[in-house]
Amino acid sequence: MDSDSYLSFLEKAPSLDELTEHINVGTSWYILGIMLKLDQKKLESIEKNPQNDDVKATKMFGLWLSGSSAEPNRRSILEALRKRVVGEARIADEYEKNLKQMYAECHTFRPSSSEQSTIMTKKDSPAEPKDFGKHEKIKPDLNSQPEMINKEAAEIAKLKAIIKEKEKQLTGSQNSDQEGLEETGELLDLQRQTWLTSPTFEECEKAVSNLNEHCKSIVLRLSSPEIVCLLLQPILRKESIKEFHIISTPLKCDTIKQFSLLSSHNSLQWLRLTSNSVGDLEVVELVQLIKHDTTLTHLSLSENPDITSASAPSVSDLIVTNRTLIYLSLRSTNICHEGIATLMDALKYNKTLKELKVDQKHKSTCSSMSFYRRLSFCPF
Repeated sequence: MDSDSYLSFLEKAPSLDELTEHINVGTSWYILGIMLKLDQKKLESIEKNPQNDDVKATKMFGLWLSGSSAEPNRRSILEALRKRVVGEARIADEYEKNLKQMYAECHTFRPSSSEQSTIMTKKDSPAEPKDFGKHEKIKPDLNSQPEMINKEAAEIAKLKAIIKEKEKQLTGSQNSDQEGLEETGELLDLQRQTWLTSPTFEECEKAVSNLNEHCKSIVLRLSSPEIVCLLLQPILRKESIKEFHIISTPLKCDTIKQFSLLSSHNSLQWLRLTSNSVGDLEVVELVQLIKHDTTLTHLSLSENPDITSASAPSVSDLIVTNRTLIYLSLRSTNICHEGIATLMDALKYNKTLKELKVDQKHKSTCSSMSFYRRLSFCPF
């Protein structure tokens, strides 16, 4: 193998036909587009079209290949598929298997047209008598083969090492979503959780009917506002449920208003709306519903890039008014330094909020402010 290695093959952009043939993600096309850093408004425009998911996925791939975000390549789509939030590792494995076959076929020796002509001529010619006395003439070719084989073996070993390192990096990215779910180290173990990924209405109803006193946490991901509304009332009525995590499920203000049920629920302590689930308008609506809540102790709004400094005054109002929250996460949002300063000012009126988590980029700005020790900084 030469410099045109498998690694450089992965760095090249795939064709649209290649993607549609080997990557069938169904309803996960939207979150895959998010992981590929596509414009969310453009994805929402695709979502509004009345086509099936295969057509929407094709349009999403076309948008990605147009280079509207980062430079498209095979490696980045493999990484995105393997992220836990997308949950399509099996498809990634199959796609990579096909990529390796494609790479092998591209690098299989094919004789030139002149060589093919020579081969055909020899094939059609009468067999010549073999002169076994001249066998010494082929010795140089035989002696050169071990050297060539050793060189190829070394290249293959090098390639395997590169692939192994890439797989290690991809495995690490899969774990990042679970680590995000464990922000405070207080998340309940898996045996006490119910995970629902892109569930149907029937699956939700079955899950709710099977809830028992041992289940303390519900994790809903890659879903819809309608499913959230379906689940919210039975979950909030279940006193054993202490945590409700909503991940990668775009919500609107109408859905957030349903959280008014929290006022009559006395046991929910952990609420998580993360990973492109809410924006400024939804945060403003949520604050109005929970700022006087007396049971919530943990609130995470992390990984929502549509949360900006526009909603900082509302979050500041929450900090000033609420007396039960001990943890609030705003990491990986687009709140600027001025917005963080507004939140810092609110901390002087609140003695119960023990930890406010923000991005590392704000550390230098906040280090000279009061209540700096009550902030924690996330490096990503």
